[in-house]
Amino acid sequence: MDIEKAVFQNINSSSLESIELLIIELHDFIIAGCAHSFYSNICSAPFEQSQKGGNLYILFNKRAESQIA
Repeated sequence: MDIEKAVFQNINSSSLESIELLIIELHDFIIAGCAHSFYSNICSAPFEQSQKGGNLYILFNKRAESQIA
């Protein structure tokens, strides 16, 4: 999915509860602030990240989240 800056402005941790894996490609070179907007809105949930090419793979760690709560 192509991420535009506005897409993640209203996302909160409850919006992420049903997501286990998110594969995205951020386009800061087209619209400045995409990455900042994305990470600012997912940072409340534990996750692991890897990258292949331009794709970011975000794996939300549900086990770590339940141990914190």
